Amino acid sequence: MTSPGRRLSGLERIWLMADRLAPPFVNQLVLEAPTGHLDGVDWDAAVAEAARAVPGISVRLRGVLGWTRWAPGPAPCLVRIADSTWDGQCGGRAAFLTSAINPRTGPVAEVVLVPGPTPRLVLRTHHAALDGRGTLLFMEALGRVARGEEPGFIPHDATTDLELARALGAAAPEPVSADCVSPLGTASPAPFGVRWARRRVDGPTAGLLARAAAALASEVPTGQRARVRIDVPVDLRRHRPALRSTGNLTGLIRLPMAAVTAAADPVSRIAEQLRDGLRTAQEARFPLVPRVLAWLPVSLIAPFARQAARRSLATGAFSTSATISNLGRLDLAAFSVPGFAPTRAFFIPPGSPGLPLFLTLTGDAEGVTLCGSAPLALASNGRLEALLDALAARLARPLGDDAP
Repeated sequence: MTSPGRRLSGLERIWLMADRLAPPFVNQLVLEAPTGHLDGVDWDAAVAEAARAVPGISVRLRGVLGWTRWAPGPAPCLVRIADSTWDGQCGGRAAFLTSAINPRTGPVAEVVLVPGPTPRLVLRTHHAALDGRGTLLFMEALGRVARGEEPGFIPHDATTDLELARALGAAAPEPVSADCVSPLGTASPAPFGVRWARRRVDGPTAGLLARAAAALASEVPTGQRARVRIDVPVDLRRHRPALRSTGNLTGLIRLPMAAVTAAADPVSRIAEQLRDGLRTAQEARFPLVPRVLAWLPVSLIAPFARQAARRSLATGAFSTSATISNLGRLDLAAFSVPGFAPTRAFFIPPGSPGLPLFLTLTGDAEGVTLCGSAPLALASNGRLEALLDALAARLARPLGDDAP
């Protein structure tokens, strides 16, 4: 959990830099209940009590350079949207999803009530302060409070991703070259910025992550598939089951598709890669970023990152083709409150100009919601929507029918 006194890690400094390139760099969990309403809860009291139970969500940055830490800060704010016409399918008519969250002044999170024909509850958290799992932990506590249950106190824990990686004996990651191709083709002239869209697949979700990776690779022209690499976030908490932290404790497994695309059964080959990566704790290598980052101001790093993103968009060569984050099958009953029983949940992934695609997979009892974000330069002319349509169509096929 993010706790007062927890040191800012190197990866969190990178997320602060990403926030400067295409703000806001935030996790956004959306719950929707078409037949519900948001008037059955005293939300001000519920948010305040849940924040007391999960103190890691009430922080802000203090200090400079390598001395920067997460100190106590304000609790999440409650935002009420009036007369919303947002359809929940993309960012149109949802300006509240683009409002800044300042990790220096806080709060680092906000709970947004969005009434309408389909009422929605949105939890927004700055990615430098919390990861996706930490965001879910707070939402679960908020649900318990709103139902009149004990919230379940999550005590402070100062463990960082870097400390956990070192404790696991992780080796330094291999250098990553910018030689990957984008699944969305070549860039068009566009300002820095990110676009997102959402699709739904009903039915069984067995082998979902491997199938999604194979489907994505198949959307790249055959001659370029050897240049596809997909990054998969992995929760480092799995190595310490008792650690219920809200902080950034996410590693990364890198999946090169060069050997996969020629395999007779690409899905099985990707699943094997994932198993090998988990068995050897490859995700623990990702937090081992160069120590010098701790002593470089974000204001100094950001211009170099901006230039690198521009170069990737101009040349079509990226450090990765896509990130696919599988949030697993969520128990939506954990988020049910009086008057509001969500039937869908999805994460809007934060995006960056140098990342061609960030895809989240959020499952429930009936299927999975796909949500993808991409730079404006790659998402133009409906390309992002077309790609999500193709992925959804592939994933909707019967299990085992994964031919291109």
